[in-house]
Amino acid sequence: MKIKFTFLFFITCLPFIIIAQNIKGTVTDATKSPLIGVSILLKGTNTGTVTDLDGNFSIDAKSGVLVFSYIGYITQEINISGKQDLNVQLEEDNKVLNTLVVVGYDLQKKKEITSSVVVIDEKALKDRPMVSAAEALQGKAAGVQVTQPSGKPGGDIAVRVRGATSVLAGNEPLYVVDGVPTTDIRGLNPIDILTMTVLKDASSSAIYGARAANGVVLISTKRGKADAPVARFNTYYGVSYLRKTIDVLTTKKYRELMVELNPNNIDVITSNNSDWSSQVFGQGNIQNYQLSFSGGTEKSRYFVSGGYLDNNGIIKPSKFNRYSIRMNLDNQLNTWLKLTTNVNLLQSKTKDTPDNASSGRGGVIMSALNTPPFLRVYKSDGSGWFDPNPFQPSWENPIAYMQGADQLVTDTRVFGNISAEANIIENLTAKSTIGIDLNNHEWDYYLDPIRTTYGRSQNGIGRSDKNTNKTWLWENTLLYKESRGNHNYSLLAGSSLQKNNYNDTYAFGYDFPKDTKVKTLNAANVTDGTSFRTEWALASFFGRFTYDYKSTYLFTASFRRDGSSKLSNPWGTMPAVSAGWRISEEKFLKNVKNLDDLKVRIGWGINGNQEGISPYAKLGLVTYFPRTPTNPPSGPGFAQTSYGNPDLKWETTSQTNIGFDLTMFKSRMQLAVDLYNKNTKDVLLNVQLPSSLPINKFKRMLVK
Repeated sequence: MKIKFTFLFFITCLPFIIIAQNIKGTVTDATKSPLIGVSILLKGTNTGTVTDLDGNFSIDAKSGVLVFSYIGYITQEINISGKQDLNVQLEEDNKVLNTLVVVGYDLQKKKEITSSVVVIDEKALKDRPMVSAAEALQGKAAGVQVTQPSGKPGGDIAVRVRGATSVLAGNEPLYVVDGVPTTDIRGLNPIDILTMTVLKDASSSAIYGARAANGVVLISTKRGKADAPVARFNTYYGVSYLRKTIDVLTTKKYRELMVELNPNNIDVITSNNSDWSSQVFGQGNIQNYQLSFSGGTEKSRYFVSGGYLDNNGIIKPSKFNRYSIRMNLDNQLNTWLKLTTNVNLLQSKTKDTPDNASSGRGGVIMSALNTPPFLRVYKSDGSGWFDPNPFQPSWENPIAYMQGADQLVTDTRVFGNISAEANIIENLTAKSTIGIDLNNHEWDYYLDPIRTTYGRSQNGIGRSDKNTNKTWLWENTLLYKESRGNHNYSLLAGSSLQKNNYNDTYAFGYDFPKDTKVKTLNAANVTDGTSFRTEWALASFFGRFTYDYKSTYLFTASFRRDGSSKLSNPWGTMPAVSAGWRISEEKFLKNVKNLDDLKVRIGWGINGNQEGISPYAKLGLVTYFPRTPTNPPSGPGFAQTSYGNPDLKWETTSQTNIGFDLTMFKSRMQLAVDLYNKNTKDVLLNVQLPSSLPINKFKRMLVK
C-alpha cells in the first residue's frame, strides 16, 4: 500500500515539479521586436536552448544564471532563482558606432560626432612597413592626399587635407601627438601609434583655430593596460630597387647625334660606353626593430618601447637612421587625481644625396639621364678626378654628385608632456598640461679639394649649420558632462599658451689643405658666418558645447580666440557650429534590416593659419652687413630690408560641410559622403616693392 501511495503521489505532483523547473520567456531588441536564434545557456552547464521564430524560449532550469548571447548584441546574464517567466531585452553592441574617438581635448562616441572625421586605428597600421608616421594616412582617409616628393630615405612627405589653402603660410596639417601640437612627425615611430584621427572640416578642427586651416591630425600612442606584463618584439626587413630604367643613347648613337648637331665636337668622344643608370641605381634595403613592454595595475600603468630603423636608398650614399625611446605612464594617485606622462626621445641621422635638381645643380637622377655615355667615372690619367662633361665643364658626372660631397644631418629631439587631471566635483574635470618640443639640428657639408671641378676651383668647401628649436606649451581645461534623462550635454572651456624660441648659427669656409683628412671648418679659410634668433608666442582661449537628445539629434558649437605675436592685429576669433540627425533612430527606419546607422551632418567654421610666416613680418626689418673696418671701430653697415605692415592680420579659411554617414551589416560596410566649400581670404603674400625704393636697391646689391 505504501508503494502504491507513493507512486500515485509522484504521478500527481509530477506536472507541478516539471512546471517548477521549467523557465520560459521572450527575447526582444530595443524596439520590442523578437530576436530569432538567441543562444541561451545555463552558466556552468551544458544545458541550453535557442529562441524560436517569435523570440520565445523554454529551458529546464530551477536556479542559477542564464546567459543570453546574440551576434551584434551585448551578452546579458540573468539570475533565475525564484523566477519562471522572463522578458529579456538585448542591447545592440555596435563596436564601431560606440568607439570612442579622440577629438579636440576630449573623447566622443563615433555615432555622436557631427563633423567630418576619419579614424585610422591600430588594425590599419599593423604590419605596414612605414618609415614616417605620415605614411599611415596614405590611402586610408578620403580627401587626404599623401605624396612623397623624393624617394630618398628620410625625405619629407607632403600631406594635404582637402587641398591647399595658402600660398605663403604653409599647407601641412597640424599634428597633435598625445596633446602636444607640432608640424613635424618624421621622428615619430609608427609602431608606437594606437590611433590617428583626421579632423577634415572646419567644424571639427576649429577648436585648434589658429593653426588648423589645413586640417588637424590627432595622434594617440599606445598605453599600458591593467593586466599581466606584456613584452612585444616587432621587426621587418625589405629591399628596394629600380624596376625599369629609362632608355638613353649609347656612345654610337650619341656620336651620330653630335655629328648631326656639330661635327667639331666629335673629337672629344671616345669609344667608352658607360651605363650611368646601372652605376647610379643600386639596391636599397630597410630594416626595423622595436621592443616594447607594457602592463601595470588599475592604479599604475606603463608602456615603454625602444626602436631602431635603418634605411639605405637605391642611390648611394643616401641613408636614414633613427633611434627612438618612448615612455607613457598613467598613475591614478588617488580617487580624484590622475597623472599622465608621455616622453619621446629620438635621434635621426640622414646622409643626403641631391636628387630633385637639374644636372647643373647637382641632381643625380637628371645627370644619369643626360651625361654623355662616353665619359668614365674617373679620368684615365690617374689623377683621381671625376671625369667632367666636356660640353659643360661645370657639370659633373652623376657619380661625382653622389660621392663628391659628404653631408650629414643629425637631429636630436625631446618631445612630450605631463598632465594632471582632477575630478573637482561630480561630472566636472580639470586638466593641466605642460608640454615641450625641443629639437637640436646639425648639418655639416664638405666638398673635398681634389675630385670635383667645383671643389678644385675653391680648394675645398665646408659648411656648417647648427640650430635649436624649442617650443613650450601650457594648457588648462575644464570639462563638465551630464546626462538628464534623454538629454546629454558637455561644456568645455580652456586656455593655451605656446612660445617658440629658435637659434641658428651658420658658417662657411673654403681653401682646405689637400694633404689632410680634416673636414671641419677649423682647417679652412672661414669667410662667412652668421647667427640669429627668433621668437614667437601664441595665446589662446577656447570652448565647446555639445548636446544630444537620445543620441538622435546632435549639436556642437565651438570657438577659439587666438592672439599671435607675429601679427599687427594679433587677435582673431574662429567660431564653428555643426549639427547631426541620426535618422536610423527614428521609428520609420528603426526596423530596417541590416541598417546599423544613418546620420546626416551639416557644419560650418573658420580656421586660421600662421605657419610659414616670419615672426617679424609685421615690422620694418634692418639687415647688417660687413664693411671695411675703421679705427676706432664703428660697427658694420646696415640698411632697411623691408617695411612693416601695421595692417597684418590673420589669414582665415572658412569651410561649409554637408555629409552623411551610413553603416550597414553590423558595421561591415561603412560609407561617408561629404560635400564641402572651402575659401581662404586675407591671404598672406610677400609683395615685390617698386624698384624706386631704396629697399629694393639694397636687395639687388645683396644679390650681387
